[in-house]
Amino acid sequence: MADLARHIHVDHDGWTIFHRSPAFDAALSGLRIFLRDNGRRGITVRGDARISPYTNWDDPDTLHSMGFASYCMGGSPDVVVGNYCSIAAGLSVMGERHAIEYMSSSSLQYDNRKPHFAAILSDFGISNWTRAEPPVPAYGPLPVIEHDVWIAPRVTLARGITVATGAVVAFGSIVTRDVAPYTLVAGAPARVVRKRFDDRTIERMLETRWWNFANVFGHCDTREPERFLPSFHAAREAGVLRPVPAVRYGRDDIKLALERA
Repeated sequence: MADLARHIHVDHDGWTIFHRSPAFDAALSGLRIFLRDNGRRGITVRGDARISPYTNWDDPDTLHSMGFASYCMGGSPDVVVGNYCSIAAGLSVMGERHAIEYMSSSSLQYDNRKPHFAAILSDFGISNWTRAEPPVPAYGPLPVIEHDVWIAPRVTLARGITVATGAVVAFGSIVTRDVAPYTLVAGAPARVVRKRFDDRTIERMLETRWWNFANVFGHCDTREPERFLPSFHAAREAGVLRPVPAVRYGRDDIKLALERA
């Protein structure tokens, strides 16, 4: 049994920072979660992370929720990712919203936790500071990337949006609105370039929910939809398709794997 304290640097409600070590990598590999060795000495796992087996981080820093067969090459952890997604390097998520409706856009009006703000209140004797609640929450919900989505490098996502199944987001795009299924968007702000397929084909692809199966690529013709759809239905009728693992791992599961190492 491993001494768990040796493997944890910081443990908070919101996240845990694990020491990067061969034992840590082996524990994750046992869960079928794979990390490239990028020289970092610590790996943060979000408190709300739910990670499927058979996922990969190419430039691991913070592990977030990610589904089966998806990979992330680096970027913001403030995102929820579905199955079979390809996330290129440089993904960013819009951060704090500032109350531009107020006299000042400075978050000192409602945030006394940043150390320099706390020092100002202390050093200048501001004892009557009263939190001015912003009219809109400073942080919205995490953006959701559904299934089989390709996010190209250096993309920025707004909070609270959904990038739907089959969508593609082009290099350098700033996405401020929901992206429809099987739609290619590009630009700043991102605009629709085209749909990947016609509407009926998109409807039929969504009806399959193929991303919930782990061995589709071994039993179906995955080229154009006209080949894929009949082969998928035949494989499903034959009962050869296996569902993706239902398990999702969080911080406690990683701790337990380390204890057992």
